[in-house]
Amino acid sequence: MPNGVRGALVKPKAVDDVPAVTLTIWSEEVDDSDLRLLALDILQQIKEVPDTSASFIVGGRSKQLRVESLPEKLAGYGVTLDELARTIKTANSEMGVGTVEAWDSSFKVYTGSYLKNASDIEKLVVAIRDDVPVYVSDVATITDGPAVLKTWFTTIRVRHIMVTLTLIWKHLQ
Repeated sequence: MPNGVRGALVKPKAVDDVPAVTLTIWSEEVDDSDLRLLALDILQQIKEVPDTSASFIVGGRSKQLRVESLPEKLAGYGVTLDELARTIKTANSEMGVGTVEAWDSSFKVYTGSYLKNASDIEKLVVAIRDDVPVYVSDVATITDGPAVLKTWFTTIRVRHIMVTLTLIWKHLQ
């Protein structure tokens, strides 16, 4: 081992941990986020096949709702960043409030729901100023799209976007 490198970490692997098939989907026209959505659809269908195991996707940006505060508008409306964050966090929650029993069955009751798109966030009321509601859209820009790119890899002379699905089956024979 080179100086400064600790010993190798060896983990046991079963035959079920070894990928059986790796699929790469690529395009010169579709972006990585759309390819990831396609890969998720393919993966969902593959998971319905008997004896498939832990399959996963590598690459492609997932969908993300991004809220970018506008400091000058926050100051103009007298809204703090904490108020904005608390409003979104509170609205983006779901909680069990009890059960209803009827006809020999029991049903869980939930209140609230998760924010699903940009318009859900834009419509939230952050504060009331002079009897007028201040909406999130008044003090922030909300983007519904691919996540911010964090990592990137490239292959020499490849000019297309790729997303890889790795499929693992349970008992290969």
